[in-house]
Amino acid sequence: MQSVRLRETQWKRRKTRWRNNNNRGAVEHGEVVAMKKLMLLSLFVLAAGLLVVGCGGGDQGGEKPAPGASAVKVEAKSQTLCPVMGNAIDKNLYVDYEGKRIYVCCPPCVDTFKADPEKYMKILLEQGVTLADVPAGSN
Repeated sequence: MQSVRLRETQWKRRKTRWRNNNNRGAVEHGEVVAMKKLMLLSLFVLAAGLLVVGCGGGDQGGEKPAPGASAVKVEAKSQTLCPVMGNAIDKNLYVDYEGKRIYVCCPPCVDTFKADPEKYMKILLEQGVTLADVPAGSN
């Protein structure tokens, strides 16, 4: 009987020692429960937010792109900068090239554009500029 008590005592000491060693710096049970509740609440709020955003984030216009068409919408913008110098354009100075009217900022840019029009057309295309058509009756 004494050996059983000795074993029980030794077991309790070992158990206590193990708890003391493993719980250094650990949080109390109540703090663990509170932390779990907080994490569960945060997860719930996150899921609810994603649900709301997912339901309202669709295309509101109702328009669907044609099959094979690019889903990226390119906003057409008019020309505001000279393709040669990058300055603001002068509506009185322009070059007509392949049915399009290209505005420039100064008279020297007219000659520069005419020397290498493809280079400057590429610049305008990369900027996403929609060029004006040459007005009817213009030479």
